[in-house]
Amino acid sequence: MTVPWQRGDLTQPIEAKHKELAPAGRLIRPGAMRQEELAMRIGIVAVLGLAAAMLAGCASTTAKTAAAPTTPAPEPMTYQVKNMADFDSAKNKAEKECISKGLVAHYVDRTTSPTGDTVRFECKAKG
Repeated sequence: MTVPWQRGDLTQPIEAKHKELAPAGRLIRPGAMRQEELAMRIGIVAVLGLAAAMLAGCASTTAKTAAAPTTPAPEPMTYQVKNMADFDSAKNKAEKECISKGLVAHYVDRTTSPTGDTVRFECKAKG
């Protein structure tokens, strides 16, 4: 068997040489295999190019994220309370402090102890 682009036995007609390669008795054009190879190579190059572009996009996004300065979370403000009036007073103090920073006060939690309760507030962005 000879490959179409190599020199070979010229005693057989081209159709006879390719008939043995053709499935189900169909004839194959001499350039058909090269066209399929070219299409496959173009497809592989396109997929590799797309994968490289996606990886480059991930790398640049990661670099931007890592370069962003991180600000520490603000410490919650803690107040000792014994009753609801003390709680309201603590809430008002927290609101005043947060408003001075351009933020709003947010209730975090309340812990109970034998000496009195502790409430915590933190400042958060509006919204």
